[in-house]
Amino acid sequence: MTLPARRMAKIDPALLQQAAALRRKYVVLAEPQVMARFLCGLNSPALIKNKLGGHALFGTLCDVPFAEVERQCGAVSDSS
Repeated sequence: MTLPARRMAKIDPALLQQAAALRRKYVVLAEPQVMARFLCGLNSPALIKNKLGGHALFGTLCDVPFAEVERQCGAVSDSS
């Protein structure tokens, strides 16, 4: 038995720009891994401390593989 290929959701460039703007406001989001956790809806002590779990962008990329979100967040931080 084989599983069907996972359909990968697209990451909207406008959403990444919103995330980059949020990164300027919250230093805790400076690391691509933390930003990816935030966008995938994975809480962490740092996100809880900054009360980001209730933000509108929290979990918006939960359908995208974490590694892809982290890669995109790294690319955005490299170009900023």
